[in-house]
Amino acid sequence: MKNAVLYVFTGTGNTLTAAEAIAGGLEKRGYNTTIYRIKEPLKGVPNPNDFDVAGFGYPIHAFNAPQIMLRFAKHLPKLTQPKPAFIFKTSGEPFALNNASSYSLVCKLRRKGFTPGLDVHMLMPYNIMFRYEDALAKQMYIHTMRMSDYIAARVAGSDYTRLRYNPATIVFKNILRLQWFGAWINGPLISAKKDLCTGCGVCVNNCPSGNITIKDGRAHFGAKCTMCMSCAMRCPNDAVRSGMLNPWRVNGLFRYDRLVADDTVPKTYVNDETKGYFKLFRPYYERTDKLMREYEQREEDKEA
Repeated sequence: MKNAVLYVFTGTGNTLTAAEAIAGGLEKRGYNTTIYRIKEPLKGVPNPNDFDVAGFGYPIHAFNAPQIMLRFAKHLPKLTQPKPAFIFKTSGEPFALNNASSYSLVCKLRRKGFTPGLDVHMLMPYNIMFRYEDALAKQMYIHTMRMSDYIAARVAGSDYTRLRYNPATIVFKNILRLQWFGAWINGPLISAKKDLCTGCGVCVNNCPSGNITIKDGRAHFGAKCTMCMSCAMRCPNDAVRSGMLNPWRVNGLFRYDRLVADDTVPKTYVNDETKGYFKLFRPYYERTDKLMREYEQREEDKEA
């Protein structure tokens, strides 16, 4: 029996949803799998030396890995012997610029002794800007579940390749790291409306950076914000006002189990007839669907 650990940074839960599906796929292939959710201050971090393989999951922030994810990688102990690693990341759009978001993380992992050999980008709904239609959220979730099993199959089969990234996209994503400074500036500008905030503590309990406290019966925000939008998305009363980003605030988590069970919500939102912005999603779905079909066929051929 092999052991795997998944180190996961999640804000609104999309990346954690993917991690849980990957863990399930690994476990049915004979792996004991541990999920560690990254929250600061770090406590009880599993030592990667105790596992056969490590996965690293995060939501893409402005075409970059979140700073908290890079700090976590720096915190990890150096391996006593090389071990394989894989990366899974989520975002709300399929653009190729997202591919290089892992570059800095991969560099840090290599310095720790890991050999990253799989990097998969999965689509999940936005947590800012605007709320996706239920049908699109359902399609994203179903597709991500398939992608998660694909990741688990490749990891279990030790199917790794050396990761390479486009230099131009690396430069571009480094420029957009300015978002980190924006998070620090915007953090103290976030507030909770007095007439809506009940001091329930949902935002405090789910803030990955410990940026929120309850004072005088309502939430107060500091300068350690990671811009994950968990507070705004999870607030049961839509009390959180997101500073400079408030016009793009989105409230309310997607209940994927309910969407999947609801036959009135179509399974496909992006298709051959899709027009406008979401037409840009078609190449991603076509490419990844083909990739998974081909891999599944190869696995079936091996078993035959």
